[in-house]
Amino acid sequence: MKTLIIYPLKNGNKKFLKVDCVTSEGHDYSSDVTQFPVESGATVTDNILNKPKSLQIDGFISNTPLDETQADPENGINLFRQLMEIRNNKIPVSVSTKFGHYKKMVMSSVSLPVDAATGETVRFSATFTEIITVDSLYTTLPNIRENKKPLAQSKKNKARQPVAAKKEKPSSGLNTLLDTLTGNI
Repeated sequence: MKTLIIYPLKNGNKKFLKVDCVTSEGHDYSSDVTQFPVESGATVTDNILNKPKSLQIDGFISNTPLDETQADPENGINLFRQLMEIRNNKIPVSVSTKFGHYKKMVMSSVSLPVDAATGETVRFSATFTEIITVDSLYTTLPNIRENKKPLAQSKKNKARQPVAAKKEKPSSGLNTLLDTLTGNI
């Protein structure tokens, strides 16, 4: 199976970037394990947080591909333009490899090394990282102060009310004894 990078166009169509030869793929599924040290005993590790998936592809695209497609002297230039379009426009892509289909991936890095040995092929290395989004929900809360005075007004009214005389609480025998000994009677 060929490795394909699929990305949407502004008009709703999809564009396919076929990789002629993949020299290496790296599939990274990492997690963070939380750690909480305690005074004695082992560190508590009771939670696992999955990190976004990551995919590293090293490959070649040739002006004369090995499959049934026609030779095109612009393949290398087109690859460069497409990779830069994906990167610069921050386009989420799908990537299909023989190990699976990755959706909602963004290009986190790309390099295109050029040397005398590459000839009419374009060698590239690209890293794609999964993006995980959340949706916000909004709700309308009922007005619980509908039939009451506004809060500011009730504070003003409260401030104008006379202060009630403090009632002395009954004293216990222990407090009376303590007051007698300390001279607070």
